[in-house]
Amino acid sequence: MKIQIHFRGFDGSSALREHIVNRFQTELGRLRSLVRSAVVIVADVNGPRGGSDKRCRVLLLGPEFGRTTAADLSTDPQLAVDAAMARAARGVSRRVERARARERLRAEPAWSM
Repeated sequence: MKIQIHFRGFDGSSALREHIVNRFQTELGRLRSLVRSAVVIVADVNGPRGGSDKRCRVLLLGPEFGRTTAADLSTDPQLAVDAAMARAARGVSRRVERARARERLRAEPAWSM
């Protein structure tokens, strides 16, 4: 699985790219194998006007949980990445748990209730 990383409105460093990949692996942990595709977009909200706000948007796609998106805004791009990745991981975890719970209910015979 490949992570697509895009920067808009500023030049992202290789250190920031590495940080994004590390956070992805850390936050998703055991759920990493369920993710088929990931897109991370870090953008300068204020553009050429100045200001230091950076927005990180994360899109994760997988067959077991569908599509999960998360975003965060911060003055530091690494902090925005950290928060957005954490939100996305929680979203994936919730959706996977719900899907697995539905499967357990479906597999349970009606007379056992």
